[in-house]
Amino acid sequence: MRIYAGLIFLSVVVFTQQIEAQGRMNDPANSFLVFGSISVPRGDFGRDVGSAAYITRRNGYYFGDLVGLAKNGWGVGAEVYLPIRSLRGADWVFSGQLLISSPNISAIKDIFQTDVGDSLSLAIDLSDWINFPIMTGMRYRQDLMDDASLYAVLQGGINISKEPNRRITVSGNVAEDTKFNSYLGFGFEAGVGVILFNRYNLSVRYLNLGTPSFTGTRTLSPEYFPTIVTRESKILGDQRKVEMFQIILGIEL
Repeated sequence: MRIYAGLIFLSVVVFTQQIEAQGRMNDPANSFLVFGSISVPRGDFGRDVGSAAYITRRNGYYFGDLVGLAKNGWGVGAEVYLPIRSLRGADWVFSGQLLISSPNISAIKDIFQTDVGDSLSLAIDLSDWINFPIMTGMRYRQDLMDDASLYAVLQGGINISKEPNRRITVSGNVAEDTKFNSYLGFGFEAGVGVILFNRYNLSVRYLNLGTPSFTGTRTLSPEYFPTIVTRESKILGDQRKVEMFQIILGIEL
């Protein structure tokens, strides 16, 4: 219920801001930023192995609590800035990003390989982490000199997150095939940056997308998990913490 109430509240805030800004969309003072980014995972999101990582006879391969196994990633995005007339140097910000991070499986593979033994070959195939944050907030800009400005930005909003699907094979046979559903949650972003020549934007930001609790479907092979009651089971809440630093380089239009 809290999630839905938060979504309704955020929708009202965004709608109100859009109504206020609609009459100013053609204002020449408005600006747009298109950018690319490099993301560096922070905390559990970038950890290779979580606590209690092991193979369970009924639940397959458990990667550990909260860990994301994420490596450095990349992203693309855009922001729209609408000046706040009553506050000099301040803008409303509307943004959207697509963030991709590949998992690092080397450490967790070593643990599982030890469990299955040297006589069997283990392969772990994971898709990428996908995050799509859509946010709104404020930017405050202060001119340092004619061709350089410093700014701070703070945003909050929703995020559509997707945990990597995984397929684990032992000696060429699929032991586990797990697929996750997308998760709709909340997050925030804070950062500082510099604008050069009123065009080039370089920023460092902290992005916290909370702790999504993913649902999905896990299929286990009875050959490797003979005590399972059913081959296919539902995943009701796989929690992973998503947190990162970003380096953003873009062009304001």
